[in-house]
Amino acid sequence: MPITAIAFVILYFGGILLAFTRNPVWGLWPYALALYASPNHHWFGVYLPDLRWSLLASVCALLSIFFHRSRLVPKTPWLSTGAGKIMIAYAIWMWIQLPWALSFDMHMEASILITKYVLLFYILYSVLNTDADYFKFILFNILGSYYISKSVLNYSAGGRVEGIGGPGMNDSNTLGMHLSVILVFASMMLLKKNTIFLNNLYWKVCQGVILVITLFIANSVVQTISRSAVIGLVFSGIVLIFIKHRTFKKKFYIYLVFAFIGLLYFAPYTFWERLDTITEAATGGEVEGSAYSRLVIAAAQFEMFIANPLGHGHRGTFVLSPYYLPPEYLTSSGGVAGRSSHCTFLTAMVEQGLPGALLYLLMVFWVIRTVLSFRKDDPVIYLYVMAVSAALAVIFMSGIFVDYLKVEIQVYCFAMLASLKDHEIRAQYKKSLVA
Repeated sequence: MPITAIAFVILYFGGILLAFTRNPVWGLWPYALALYASPNHHWFGVYLPDLRWSLLASVCALLSIFFHRSRLVPKTPWLSTGAGKIMIAYAIWMWIQLPWALSFDMHMEASILITKYVLLFYILYSVLNTDADYFKFILFNILGSYYISKSVLNYSAGGRVEGIGGPGMNDSNTLGMHLSVILVFASMMLLKKNTIFLNNLYWKVCQGVILVITLFIANSVVQTISRSAVIGLVFSGIVLIFIKHRTFKKKFYIYLVFAFIGLLYFAPYTFWERLDTITEAATGGEVEGSAYSRLVIAAAQFEMFIANPLGHGHRGTFVLSPYYLPPEYLTSSGGVAGRSSHCTFLTAMVEQGLPGALLYLLMVFWVIRTVLSFRKDDPVIYLYVMAVSAALAVIFMSGIFVDYLKVEIQVYCFAMLASLKDHEIRAQYKKSLVA
């Protein structure tokens, strides 16, 4: 058995052991491994048993929460959070849609996935309670992204990076968006002061490692040549400029300048060539074929929505596209001609109808209202607020151009934001008792 397979098993089951013996947050480590280094998506998987690695990690995380329930921080019930209510409502509506969904099998699969995401939200909300918990979870994702970034670095097929990544993120756009989110997290951790280790040397080593990984992740984002991911990153930077904490102001602008210089120097010609189509369209030039097709698909989706305001079910856009789009805009998927949605909101509107569109907008409103409601009394916790806010800015903005309705990374951000708000409420309550 190769060393990589042995290392995966040791790290995976070591995380489960730590979840039961120390803290449930360690249960998120094997879950991250199952996402970023999934044996079913990487070469070493042939040497390991064919297990549901992600499901096993989730079950163990749930059991560890039950095992440590008396020691967990008392929190606002997860069902009372805005994000929790919206996700549950969305899952229930998807199950209600099942009888009239155009594709029963695909809609059933999606309904199960969204229900799993509700469970994932509960797990994350329950175990993320302290500064150390948030940092560990972000670090797990940074390390996982490094594993994928190494694969991207060795990618030799030429052109855009395709087929590299874990479950649900092995296309160039989704991988670019996901790694952009982790790039934001990693960048924010470089602004963080040591509140984790007693020995400051350990913290310096940790930040040095994060800095090196950040460079690998940034390279991977560029190699995906995803215009939507770049637009999302630019928008996240704008968001950070408005919500940044004064404690990190100087470092923030210094890193921003270095990031811009690095992008100009290291980005390949193909990256700039593809991005140039955005400026051409914005200045009234000829719209590139890929971008124009999105406009045609969007117009067709409005017609699909009008035909059934209650939604056509999951992948309804693809099923109906041959009836609403000219043949030249269709592509083949599994031998079937069709065209998928290229906008998250329009996906929700066509496939889950008016209820889905309203729930999507409610989630966006909840995120904005929650972010703006945070005080800046505690810079340690507010840095995580900055990170999650910028990450969601990446997801929402890039989701205007690509369908990210089912991406897992947004569930991480929703749960973290809800947990951070609960953390602030508890901190203010303690202060009021002392006063």
